[in-house]
Amino acid sequence: MNTAKPSFTDWNIYPNPVSNVLFISGQLDISSIEVYNLQGQLIEKQLGNQKTINIGSLPAGVYSILIHALDHQSQFRIIKN
Repeated sequence: MNTAKPSFTDWNIYPNPVSNVLFISGQLDISSIEVYNLQGQLIEKQLGNQKTINIGSLPAGVYSILIHALDHQSQFRIIKN
């Protein structure tokens, strides 16, 4: 019997590069998703345990995605087409 707890690093972020909707899969409940540009400015914030975020309105470029879950956070880089 496997009693290991889910790790906060067990996230799948796809597709990357992304055109419109970014999907996030993992076992922990998400409290918020934040999207930052390369200058560190908050561009988009979504609250609640949603496993998708629509970034279709953002210009093409590289963005940082910050996922908050429980008392942890994890950061990913994505490319927006």
